[in-house]
Amino acid sequence: MTDIINNTLFNNQEYQSVEFPIGDWYYAVHYADIIDTYFDENGNLHVIMTDTYDFNKGESKLIEAGREAMKRGTLEPRFLIWDILIPKADLDKI
Repeated sequence: MTDIINNTLFNNQEYQSVEFPIGDWYYAVHYADIIDTYFDENGNLHVIMTDTYDFNKGESKLIEAGREAMKRGTLEPRFLIWDILIPKADLDKI
């Protein structure tokens, strides 16, 4: 994640896709886009990340079941936005 933040913040990239391969973020998000990073007036870093619940084709049988439910209208796609705050005091630890 640190490399992705640095690439977005310091290389002027418009956005960076990120994959969470394990753990809670894998099950909740799996893939997302970092669309903005900025420092607030207190020196805290904000990382703006977005994702959609859209059940991408071909990922797994469970995802395919969600995709079929979405086609039938049982589930609706969702667009999520996170503002991840990394306090100034923690930035030196990254």
